[in-house]
Amino acid sequence: MRRDGVAGVSVAALLLPEAIAYGGLAGFPPGQALVAALAGIAAYALVGRSRVAIVAPTSASAATLAAATASLAIADPSQRLLAAVAMVGLVGLLFLVAGALRLGFVAAFVSRPVLRGFAIGLAASIVLRQFIATTGVAPGDGNVLSQLAVTLAHMPGWNGASLAIGAVALAVAVLLRRWPAVPSALILLALGALTASIVDLRAWHVPLVGAIDLTFAAPRLPLLDRAHWIALASAALPLALIVFVESWGTMRSLALNRGESVDPNRELVAIGVANLAAAGVGGQVVG
Repeated sequence: MRRDGVAGVSVAALLLPEAIAYGGLAGFPPGQALVAALAGIAAYALVGRSRVAIVAPTSASAATLAAATASLAIADPSQRLLAAVAMVGLVGLLFLVAGALRLGFVAAFVSRPVLRGFAIGLAASIVLRQFIATTGVAPGDGNVLSQLAVTLAHMPGWNGASLAIGAVALAVAVLLRRWPAVPSALILLALGALTASIVDLRAWHVPLVGAIDLTFAAPRLPLLDRAHWIALASAALPLALIVFVESWGTMRSLALNRGESVDPNRELVAIGVANLAAAGVGGQVVG
């Protein structure tokens, strides 16, 4: 129980900042991103069979959902958020249909170098966006390279306190990798909270996440016209494919390393149920 407790708290400490970051990437409030993580984990535990899978918001699914939602060109932010939630529900339904039709073999046709290239590019994009956020510069809309150019042009206005906190956190994370048994995410989260409670970071213009409202938003359909619904359904298909390839690749690798076996069709259903649960509480896509 002691080891399980440490493991559970460590995973929670990792998911807390991760869900908030990926929620922001997908355009979701922090509370709804965390609720999606809770719903995804609980739903997968009931249906899935991987003993080490953590089904929650991921970087690839968040970035793809953000791009898919942006492609709908919905002006009203509230309707745009509801459209994103509806897309999450469609992804869950697509997974259930694929599992019922036993389409798990599709994963064998996805090239691993393509998946790795996608993951590397996405990781680079996320690192750059986090760096930009740490400088305190508001670069506006646009792709990450244009935002980086604006940020570099405003170098004299960078927030030194924010950069120092980010650098120290990164150094601690790298240092703690030498001891795999040490829950580095938990330690970093505790240190961050302790620092914020002792030092008035707002006086140094360091933004804080602040209080998070864990609101279970009742599912509602967005008020869209027929063309938007068609576009939404079309965008849900590649999103589901990204989630499946990313999820199944990770699950299969972990299962092979541990000498376990997982059924891709069963996992299709489990991920589908997890995404329906996330949509049911107004959360983002999970994988």
